[in-house]
Amino acid sequence: MTAYRCYFLGRDDKIKSAEVIECPTDAAALQEAEGRLATSKYPVIEVWDKARRVGTVGHSKDHIVMTVQGRVAETLRDIGLAFQPVASHKQNPGAGLAS
Repeated sequence: MTAYRCYFLGRDDKIKSAEVIECPTDAAALQEAEGRLATSKYPVIEVWDKARRVGTVGHSKDHIVMTVQGRVAETLRDIGLAFQPVASHKQNPGAGLAS
């Protein structure tokens, strides 16, 4: 299990509260945050794994309903795909996709 930090943001996009949750995957952490959002008085929760922002749930004036970057990355890992930096892809087409 990984310890994720959930930052509860106010309508001014400033951190108002924080909680630690333990989940097995990024997707599970985002689902847990969605569940907590339903009973939260704050409109947005950012989910972090150390210095990496996993994603955001909720909405405020500047946030979308859900940031899915964590889910996309996890799905790619689940199906065994990994991507190389864009610069190497330009030099060697097809090098961006590794199996």
